[in-house]
Amino acid sequence: MGEPSFTWDYGTDFRFVPWDQLILWPKPLSRIVAQMNWPTLEFFCASEFDSPDEPGSGLIHMNHDFVMKLDQLRARIEVPLHINSGFRTAAWNKRVGGKQSSAHRKGFAVDIRVAQSGRRFTIVEAALAMGFKRVGIGKTFVHLDASLTLSQQVLWLY
Repeated sequence: MGEPSFTWDYGTDFRFVPWDQLILWPKPLSRIVAQMNWPTLEFFCASEFDSPDEPGSGLIHMNHDFVMKLDQLRARIEVPLHINSGFRTAAWNKRVGGKQSSAHRKGFAVDIRVAQSGRRFTIVEAALAMGFKRVGIGKTFVHLDASLTLSQQVLWLY
Protein backbone atom coordinates (compact mmCIF):
# COMPACT_ATOMS: atom_id res chain seq x y z
CA MET A 1 0.00 0.00 0.00
CA GLY A 2 1.43 3.39 -0.99
CA GLU A 3 1.70 6.69 0.82
CA PRO A 4 -1.67 8.47 1.32
CA SER A 5 -2.37 11.29 -1.09
CA PHE A 6 -5.22 13.50 -2.21
CA THR A 7 -6.05 15.70 -5.17
CA TRP A 8 -6.59 19.45 -4.78
CA ASP A 9 -8.98 21.29 -7.10
CA TYR A 10 -6.07 22.24 -9.33
CA GLY A 11 -5.70 18.59 -10.27
CA THR A 12 -2.30 18.41 -8.59
CA ASP A 13 -1.48 15.33 -6.56
CA PHE A 14 -0.02 16.11 -3.13
CA ARG A 15 1.85 13.71 -0.88
CA PHE A 16 1.99 14.12 2.87
CA VAL A 17 5.23 15.83 3.80
CA PRO A 18 6.97 16.73 7.06
CA TRP A 19 5.41 19.64 8.94
CA ASP A 20 8.43 21.92 8.36
CA GLN A 21 7.86 21.68 4.59
CA LEU A 22 4.22 22.79 4.83
CA ILE A 23 5.25 26.36 4.01
CA LEU A 24 5.92 25.15 0.46
CA TRP A 25 2.33 23.96 0.01
CA PRO A 26 -0.24 26.09 -1.81
CA LYS A 27 -2.03 28.82 0.12
CA PRO A 28 -5.45 27.10 0.17
CA LEU A 29 -3.93 24.15 2.03
CA SER A 30 -2.11 26.49 4.42
CA ARG A 31 -5.50 28.02 5.25
CA ILE A 32 -6.96 24.61 6.06
CA VAL A 33 -4.10 23.81 8.44
CA ALA A 34 -4.30 27.29 10.00
CA GLN A 35 -8.03 26.85 10.56
CA MET A 36 -7.42 23.54 12.34
CA ASN A 37 -5.02 25.38 14.67
CA TRP A 38 -7.08 28.59 15.09
CA PRO A 39 -7.99 29.06 18.74
CA THR A 40 -11.56 28.73 19.90
CA LEU A 41 -12.72 32.28 20.45
CA GLU A 42 -15.88 33.57 22.04
CA PHE A 43 -16.02 37.03 20.49
CA PHE A 44 -13.99 37.12 17.27
CA CYS A 45 -13.70 35.28 13.98
CA ALA A 46 -10.55 35.07 11.90
CA SER A 47 -11.87 37.21 9.04
CA GLU A 48 -12.06 40.25 11.35
CA PHE A 49 -8.24 40.26 11.30
CA ASP A 50 -7.80 39.97 7.50
CA SER A 51 -5.79 42.48 5.54
CA PRO A 52 -8.37 44.01 3.15
CA ASP A 53 -6.26 43.06 0.14
CA GLU A 54 -5.81 39.40 1.17
CA PRO A 55 -8.92 37.52 2.32
CA GLY A 56 -8.06 34.74 4.75
CA SER A 57 -4.84 36.41 5.88
CA GLY A 58 -6.02 36.88 9.46
CA LEU A 59 -6.47 33.14 9.80
CA ILE A 60 -2.99 32.42 8.50
CA HIS A 61 -0.94 35.28 9.93
CA MET A 62 -2.43 36.46 13.24
CA ASN A 63 -0.61 35.17 16.32
CA HIS A 64 -2.94 32.81 18.17
CA ASP A 65 -1.84 33.79 21.69
CA PHE A 66 -2.33 37.46 20.86
CA VAL A 67 -5.82 36.83 19.46
CA MET A 68 -6.77 34.79 22.53
CA LYS A 69 -5.60 37.65 24.75
CA LEU A 70 -7.83 40.04 22.77
CA ASP A 71 -10.73 37.67 23.30
CA GLN A 72 -10.02 37.73 27.05
CA LEU A 73 -9.87 41.53 26.96
CA ARG A 74 -13.28 41.61 25.28
CA ALA A 75 -14.70 39.29 27.96
CA ARG A 76 -13.20 41.43 30.71
CA ILE A 77 -14.63 44.76 29.57
CA GLU A 78 -17.98 43.29 28.44
CA VAL A 79 -18.19 45.66 25.45
CA PRO A 80 -17.85 44.76 21.76
CA LEU A 81 -14.46 45.44 20.17
CA HIS A 82 -14.51 46.35 16.47
CA ILE A 83 -11.23 45.60 14.69
CA ASN A 84 -10.25 48.32 12.20
CA SER A 85 -6.96 46.69 11.31
CA GLY A 86 -5.37 43.36 12.17
CA PHE A 87 -2.84 41.66 9.92
CA ARG A 88 -1.53 43.84 7.08
CA THR A 89 0.22 42.78 3.91
CA ALA A 90 3.25 44.87 2.96
CA ALA A 91 1.20 46.60 0.25
CA TRP A 92 -1.70 47.44 2.57
CA ASN A 93 0.62 48.59 5.33
CA LYS A 94 2.29 50.97 2.87
CA ARG A 95 -1.09 52.17 1.60
CA VAL A 96 -2.28 53.12 5.10
CA GLY A 97 1.05 54.74 6.02
CA GLY A 98 2.17 52.06 8.48
CA LYS A 99 5.78 51.73 9.55
CA GLN A 100 7.84 49.05 7.83
CA SER A 101 8.50 47.44 11.23
CA SER A 102 4.79 47.47 12.17
CA ALA A 103 3.61 44.64 14.41
CA HIS A 104 0.54 44.43 12.11
CA ARG A 105 2.85 42.90 9.48
CA LYS A 106 3.62 39.96 11.77
CA GLY A 107 0.11 39.43 13.16
CA PHE A 108 0.87 40.88 16.60
CA ALA A 109 -1.23 44.08 16.44
CA VAL A 110 -4.74 45.44 16.10
CA ASP A 111 -6.38 48.81 15.86
CA ILE A 112 -9.71 48.82 17.69
CA ARG A 113 -12.33 51.35 16.57
CA VAL A 114 -13.39 53.57 19.48
CA ALA A 115 -15.53 56.71 19.26
CA GLN A 116 -15.95 57.74 22.91
CA SER A 117 -13.17 58.74 25.29
CA GLY A 118 -14.73 56.76 28.16
CA ARG A 119 -14.65 53.58 26.09
CA ARG A 120 -11.06 54.35 25.08
CA PHE A 121 -10.13 54.64 28.75
CA THR A 122 -11.87 51.34 29.58
CA ILE A 123 -9.99 49.50 26.83
CA VAL A 124 -6.60 50.99 27.71
CA GLU A 125 -7.06 50.45 31.45
CA ALA A 126 -8.03 46.79 30.98
CA ALA A 127 -5.30 46.18 28.39
CA LEU A 128 -2.61 47.51 30.72
CA ALA A 129 -3.99 45.46 33.62
CA MET A 130 -3.83 42.36 31.40
CA GLY A 131 -0.18 42.94 30.55
CA PHE A 132 -0.31 44.60 27.13
CA LYS A 133 2.98 46.50 26.95
CA ARG A 134 2.51 48.45 23.72
CA VAL A 135 -0.48 50.78 23.43
CA GLY A 136 -1.19 53.58 20.97
CA ILE A 137 -4.10 55.99 21.34
CA GLY A 138 -5.71 57.71 18.39
CA LYS A 139 -8.77 59.93 18.20
CA THR A 140 -10.91 57.12 16.75
CA PHE A 141 -9.01 53.95 17.70
CA VAL A 142 -6.76 52.18 20.20
CA HIS A 143 -3.74 50.26 18.94
CA LEU A 144 -2.67 47.18 20.95
CA ASP A 145 0.25 45.00 20.08
CA ALA A 146 2.39 42.27 21.54
CA SER A 147 5.57 42.64 19.51
CA LEU A 148 8.61 41.38 21.38
CA THR A 149 11.04 42.95 18.92
CA LEU A 150 9.82 46.54 19.35
CA SER A 151 10.19 48.79 22.43
CA GLN A 152 8.29 47.56 25.49
CA GLN A 153 6.21 49.40 28.09
CA VAL A 154 5.34 52.23 25.73
CA LEU A 155 2.24 54.35 25.28
CA TRP A 156 1.99 56.77 22.37
CA LEU A 157 -0.48 59.11 20.70
CA TYR A 158 -1.36 59.35 17.03
